[in-house]
Amino acid sequence: MNNVLSVSQVNKYIKNLIEDDLILSDILLEAEVSNFKYHSNGNMYFTLKDNTAAINCVVFRQFASTISFDIYDGMNVLVYGRITLYEKSGQYQLCLEYIQPLGKGDLFNAFEKLKNKLANEGLFDAEHKKNIPKFPQKIAVITSDTGAAIHDIIKVSAKRNRLVQLILIPTLVQGKDAPKDIVRAIEKANKYKDFDVIILGRGGGSIEDLWAFNEEIVVRGIYNSKIPIVSAVGHETDYTLSDFVSDLRASTPSAAVEMIVPDLNIVRDDLHNTKIILKQKIFDSIYYYKKIIKCNYKNLTDKMKVNLENKKLCLQNKINLLNKISPTAVLKRGYSFVCDEQKNSLPFEKINVGQNVQINFYNGSLVAKIISKSE
Repeated sequence: MNNVLSVSQVNKYIKNLIEDDLILSDILLEAEVSNFKYHSNGNMYFTLKDNTAAINCVVFRQFASTISFDIYDGMNVLVYGRITLYEKSGQYQLCLEYIQPLGKGDLFNAFEKLKNKLANEGLFDAEHKKNIPKFPQKIAVITSDTGAAIHDIIKVSAKRNRLVQLILIPTLVQGKDAPKDIVRAIEKANKYKDFDVIILGRGGGSIEDLWAFNEEIVVRGIYNSKIPIVSAVGHETDYTLSDFVSDLRASTPSAAVEMIVPDLNIVRDDLHNTKIILKQKIFDSIYYYKKIIKCNYKNLTDKMKVNLENKKLCLQNKINLLNKISPTAVLKRGYSFVCDEQKNSLPFEKINVGQNVQINFYNGSLVAKIISKSE
């Protein structure tokens, strides 16, 4: 009976077989880069592929720090390295010690060609971008119903604002049938006509995994949507043609929610702060206009006083003038006037001898009889 081995012993044995093999320890390979990632520890991880197969690769920090050019998905490279086994997971990988860029791969060239074509048609122009509503109430989410993206979107949205309604329109997000399925979902969302915005996306993956979002029918489907669309495909470093044609691009599905779903706590704080600011502005305005009214009242009062004094002075002058020319003033100077018994003034020519007349002075009157008249 064979000895019972542990998993560690099996992996270690396979590791020794692989790393002692003369061919596997001295590999020169030409292939296309896919799913490139730069880890925070300084290591680089990506896949090298051809038309039918792929192999995982690692570039450790010591060699990665000496590379003077950018490595990106779709890039053709010539590499040298050795096959190693990562015992912890039992997966083999190509450990690279040399990389030489050879040019862009087929997928990258196809991406650039279609991008230029659609850009020349104006599909990416800013003038076609629709505004994203500040307070959406109903959001259509077009993504896989089994992927992590929908769970992230629901989680982040619930944390920020439970009043927002999310409606999932499930779709395939990779594979040959995915492009048509994505377009069908966009058209379905537009038929409802009551969605404020659409989130279109999926989680991260290789350039092949995300390729459905680079297909022309998907780009045109997004362009033709009457509802604004937020593209949330892959991770922050992933770019697809859907990002360029959409009305807004988010780095991840979670970031899309953070960009378009208002945080109720922040909204409440903003409203509270706005209330305080408006209240202070009202108080400031009342104080300002009270000062203006008080100043205008004083100016008006002063003007009224000056005007009244002028009127009084003018009136006094007229009174003085009237006093000077009044009959009383004349009588005061020693004059008198004659009138008949009915108090009618009598001029000299109407006075007759024997007539009774009244002679009026300043301080009294006399009744007299005319005994003679001479001119």
